[in-house]
Amino acid sequence: MDVQGLAYLVADAADLGAWAHFADHLLGVQRVPTEGGMALRLDERAVRILVLRTEADADGATVAGWEVPDQARAEALVQRSGRPGKLGTPTEAAARGVGGFLRLTDPAGQPVELCWAPVLADTAFVGARPHGGFRTGDLGLGHVVWSMADLDPAMAFYRDILGFRPSDYATVPGRMFFFHTNPRHHCLALGQLGFSGLHHLMIEVVDFDDLGRAYDAALESDWPIITKLGRHSNDHVTSFYVRTPSGWAIEVGWGGLLIVDEDSWQVRELVEGPSLWGHERSWVSPEMQVKQRTLRHEAAKQNLRAPLHVAAGAALDIEGIPVAGG
Repeated sequence: MDVQGLAYLVADAADLGAWAHFADHLLGVQRVPTEGGMALRLDERAVRILVLRTEADADGATVAGWEVPDQARAEALVQRSGRPGKLGTPTEAAARGVGGFLRLTDPAGQPVELCWAPVLADTAFVGARPHGGFRTGDLGLGHVVWSMADLDPAMAFYRDILGFRPSDYATVPGRMFFFHTNPRHHCLALGQLGFSGLHHLMIEVVDFDDLGRAYDAALESDWPIITKLGRHSNDHVTSFYVRTPSGWAIEVGWGGLLIVDEDSWQVRELVEGPSLWGHERSWVSPEMQVKQRTLRHEAAKQNLRAPLHVAAGAALDIEGIPVAGG
């Protein structure tokens, strides 16, 4: 596969002070001051989220960095796309914690960066509070969800040009399409959510208690919880969504499904709705809230359930059997 996973996210921010507080007290990540902003570490990588100060009064662009094996593969993908690409400067690459990247835009006008040679930090990850860590590694940073008016050209770009594989899709209560590039159920989703841009970034904790502590921090803060605690019907992640200081959201999740056998995976429509329970969404219309509640009530009537998935290295394996070190 050409694209190996989500390497990083770059965000222009108007209020770095608010971001520092958000990173420390809610996310519990490791914050490293950089020229013009801050790098947020979640693991052994030098950078996973790069927050840069914007000179404008408002927050600016967000850009996903997708990891490829090398520069030659990135150049081949850009050529295949037929879209112009631009090589990032050494300074820009260093800020992102990679050896280099090529920038292009998708059909919706969203910047895309294809990067290679990730840089490891000199020190081990140490969270801003005691933390069990994040589920990254070969699964990448997490997933991003973009909203756009015209989904079909963007889907063709990510699927047919960059090689993302379909995971599943939904038409009710709205059109959403989910894609993966590694065993994580999805690292990309595209939907029509009534605006253009990033809806959210999902980061997954290894320890369930870290999900609860992040939820406590959100409840005790001024950061709006836009989607309450719940469990998704497709990737089985238990999570909540909180709005960042830049306006888009971060989903803090736990216990995601892995697609371990690509050949046997069946793409399906999520007729049961996006969540098995919970996930009351304040950002949708009252009419949509009613539709989503109805879908959850029907899921409960049908006794729809999902198995427990625990990250490798945690106290339990996928079958709930204790493993070494647990």
